[in-house]
Amino acid sequence: MNLSVIFHGDWEVYAHRDPVSGKRELLQEHIARCEKYRIRISQERKLLKIEENFLTKLGLDKDDFAGKLVKEMIDAVILFHDLGKGTPAFQKNKMGNPNTIPTKYWGDDSSHSFLSAFLYLDFYLYEIENGFNKVEKEQKKALIALAWELSYVIAKHHSNFESMEAYLKNFQLKAEELQRKWKEEPVPGFSQLRYFYEIPIAKSINQYFMCRKAFGRTENVLSLIHISEPTRRTPISYAVFCLKKKKKKKTILVMIS
Repeated sequence: MNLSVIFHGDWEVYAHRDPVSGKRELLQEHIARCEKYRIRISQERKLLKIEENFLTKLGLDKDDFAGKLVKEMIDAVILFHDLGKGTPAFQKNKMGNPNTIPTKYWGDDSSHSFLSAFLYLDFYLYEIENGFNKVEKEQKKALIALAWELSYVIAKHHSNFESMEAYLKNFQLKAEELQRKWKEEPVPGFSQLRYFYEIPIAKSINQYFMCRKAFGRTENVLSLIHISEPTRRTPISYAVFCLKKKKKKKTILVMIS
C-alpha cells in the first residue's frame, strides 16, 4: 500500500522540519526512510522468524486473506504513524507549509499521533469487517485485537506509555469528538470515515475486549520499549507482543517512530 490510498490531496505534506536550517522532509520521504530502518533492523536482529512464530500462534500464518491482511497491517504501522500531521493546522503551525486549506474544525495541531491511530483503526477495522466472508471466526477475532494493539503503537510512538486500558479510555473520549467533526468535515485530502462513520466508538472498544478474551488472555498482549539507534536523535519504538501459554513467550515486532 502507498500513501495515495489514504491521502488524496494534490499538495505537499511535510513530516519534519529542521529547527535550525528550516529544511523540511516530505511525509512520503519520511515513510520511505522509516521503512528502510525497519527492514535493516529486522535483518540485523533476525526478527522475521519471530514474526512468523507470532502469527502462527494467532492462526494468521496461512497464505489466505487473513494472512495477507495481517502482514499488511503490520507494515502499514509505518505508513499511518504520522498521517495525523496532514491536518492544515499542523502543516501551517509546525511545518510552515503555506499550502493549507482553511477549515472549520481542524485548527488544532496537537495529538497528531492519536489522529494517526484513529485513521489506522478506521481503515483496518473496515477491511476486517468487509472481508468477513474470507476470514474464519477465530482469525477475525485475532485481526481485530491486533488492529487495536497496533493502533496503540502508533498513538504512543511520541509519548509516555500507559496501559492498554488507559489508552482505550482516552481513545473513547477523543475518538468520539473526532468522529463527530470528521463526519461533518473530513480533513482536506482525506476520505470520509469508513468504519467509524456508523459504528459507535464504545461498541468497537467492547468488541476489542471480547476478541482479546477469546484468546484466553485478560492481560495486555502488548507493551513497548524504546531502543536508541546511533543514527537517530530519538529512540525507536519496538512493539513487544507477549502470548502466555504454559510458558511465557515473547515476540518482538519492529515499529519505527
